[in-house]
Amino acid sequence: MVRILIITLLTVQLLAQVAPPTWPEAFHQVFVETYPNSQLHISGRYYYDSVKNATREDRVDGSLDRFCKSVLPNVTTPCTHLAIDGKRWLVYP
Repeated sequence: MVRILIITLLTVQLLAQVAPPTWPEAFHQVFVETYPNSQLHISGRYYYDSVKNATREDRVDGSLDRFCKSVLPNVTTPCTHLAIDGKRWLVYP
């Protein structure tokens, strides 16, 4: 029993020394959202820039996004979230 405890403690110690993963300063990624109880899939692109303290989310259709649909309910239109220095803007074409 003591042997298992020592091995467990050593394993935890080794794992604690591993550096956590870090994100690059800036990147972008394509995504596809699937909504619960629905067959809908909405595609988009996410942009991140830590130097500018900014993110951007572009959705092909914002009608199911909680923020986009709060401004234009029941409207099928592209929607972009811009978040810069803690402020968020919604942009529509």
